[in-house]
Order: sequence, then C-alpha cells, then structure tokens
Amino acid sequence: MPAQPVASLEHHHEQFATAARNILARDSRPPLVALFAYVQALPYRWPGPRDAAHCLANGWGTCSGKNYLLYELLRAAGIPCAHTLVVGDLAVNPPAIPAELRALLGEGPLPDVHSALSAIGPAGPVTVDASWDPPLARLGFPVARDWDGAADTPLALAPASVYAVCGHDPTAEKELLRGRVFGGQPELLARRDRYLQLLSEWIARERAEGTGTKDSSPQP
Repeated sequence: MPAQPVASLEHHHEQFATAARNILARDSRPPLVALFAYVQALPYRWPGPRDAAHCLANGWGTCSGKNYLLYELLRAAGIPCAHTLVVGDLAVNPPAIPAELRALLGEGPLPDVHSALSAIGPAGPVTVDASWDPPLARLGFPVARDWDGAADTPLALAPASVYAVCGHDPTAEKELLRGRVFGGQPELLARRDRYLQLLSEWIARERAEGTGTKDSSPQP
C-alpha cells in the first residue's frame, strides 16, 4: 500500500484531535471515560467500513469502526492504548435474539474475530470495547453502564482467545486471523455473515419500533 502524503496524514490526525478536544470540552469526566462514552453512544450497524474517519463523520459504526475511532481519539488525548483481536463463538451467551437468529446459532458453533482495545486506566491496563450502544442493553447485549475506567468493559464477544495487534495495521492482522479461523470453511464464514446481517436488521427494526433502542448519535 503506498504511503499517504504528509498533508493527508496531518489532516487525518487533526480531525481526531479536534473531535477529542470538542468531546472533552463538554464532558468533565476523565478523558478515557468521556471518550469511551462518546463512542459507545454511536449506534452499532453492520456491514460498514472498518474505518475510524467514516465512523466519526457518519455517527455510526461496526464493532471495528467504533473501536478504531476510540483508538484514534484516545491517542489524540494522550492515553496509551492498543488494538486487540478477540476470537470467540457467537453462539455463547447471545442476546435475546428472535427465532431466525437462534436457528442459525443452533446449527453449531459460529466463530468470529472481533476488534477491541486495551488502554491504561486509573488502576492499570483495562479491556475496552465500545461496540454496543447503551440502548441495546434492553435487548440483552453486554453493555458497560456508568463505566469509570477502573475495570474491564464487557466484550461484545465471549472470548476464547485474545491477541495483541503487533503491527500498525489491525485490519491486516485481523484478516490473517480470520483466515486461520475460517480457513477452508467458506460455508461457515457465510453463516457468520448471514447471522450478523440478520442481527443488524433486527436491531434496526427494534430501533424503528421505538423499543428504547433508537439511534441517538452524539455530536463530536
């Protein structure tokens, strides 16, 4: 991949620095807590780009998009953080999903590779996952409530393994790990994609029907 021009990189960093300053000017809580709360409140949707700038500009994101955005905001605020990759089974501790989704999980284990973060909180390193927005707690999703930065947040996926991202491209490392998890099993990957598509459509219906899960994207 060709290197980005310096001006492009500067603009890339400045947009996150500006957003972080704006968020922290409105929220007096510690920066880790305030920035997490901002990103957590952005509605989850799938599919979508694994892109922090897209998430910031559009006010919604996938698990990767939201946690990539949080990483950029934390870095802009001077908070040490790192990407992590979580491997787990979507069939373990699912939310209160409808029958069609339960049927997909009933076909057997359904692995996934999930993006999250590690950051330095007031008591040391913590796991940080901003994937599920707070209204989704009503549907049984594991949502961090009134998080103070002192302990791990719940992960969106029950972890079987957790890996540190060792390079500068978390998406490339995620794809390598996905290749290992789904290698030679295209039907398993297709079932995973079908599950996430139906999950996102169900969440959208619940939001539209006003069950306490409506989108409420905050402004940076």
